[in-house]
Amino acid sequence: MSHNIHVLQKKMTHKLLILHTGGTISMSEGNNGHVAPSKENPLLTSIKTLHSPAKIDQEPIFNIPSPHINLTHWTYLKTRIEKAIFQENYTGIVITHGTDTLEETAYFLELSINTDIPPDLEIERESTLLLVRGAL
Repeated sequence: MSHNIHVLQKKMTHKLLILHTGGTISMSEGNNGHVAPSKENPLLTSIKTLHSPAKIDQEPIFNIPSPHINLTHWTYLKTRIEKAIFQENYTGIVITHGTDTLEETAYFLELSINTDIPPDLEIERESTLLLVRGAL
């Protein structure tokens, strides 16, 4: 019986994909104290230091201010989320996003994600994270 539980636990390993789209959350503070876009998203490095039982992968899919996100970006984001869920077996998706168009992105994804698992979209203005939870 304990062998069966161990096998079940092994199969239930969660896979989390973090998709970075840009916005203030992906900027760095300069010497003058102002926040500005940087060549590399500082979250890419800091998230690598997390100790989590889940397998965490991340992709910087865009690095643009959120007012510049348009239908082309939303369509790519939708397609990437569906691929992650259906083909790559991710159990959760986190999208880092700026605040200016966060609601529009959440609304688009809510209406367009094609999954049997209804996505749970949570918006946190303080941390500027948009969480799309599937089978977590």
